Amino acid sequence: MFKVLQNCLQRHLSVDMIYMTSEQMITKRTVTLYKLSQNEIKGYCHLRRSIRTFKVDRVLAVYPTMAWITKKYGIQKTSLR
Repeated sequence: MFKVLQNCLQRHLSVDMIYMTSEQMITKRTVTLYKLSQNEIKGYCHLRRSIRTFKVDRVLAVYPTMAWITKKYGIQKTSLR
């Protein structure tokens, strides 16, 4: 998972993230990454519309956004439905 985050940060890509909040709520976030360390992710959270800090150990899953996938493979968004 950390390698995916590093790769997306280097390529200036957003990620979709399944994240567990401190209140044990599971949310899906789209985050534009700004900074990454072993313990924290800092980036723009599109759900909250602000720069947020996320704990790496609370990230349950992470993957590049569909915008990146459709761009890389030339898939039309309408064909994904």
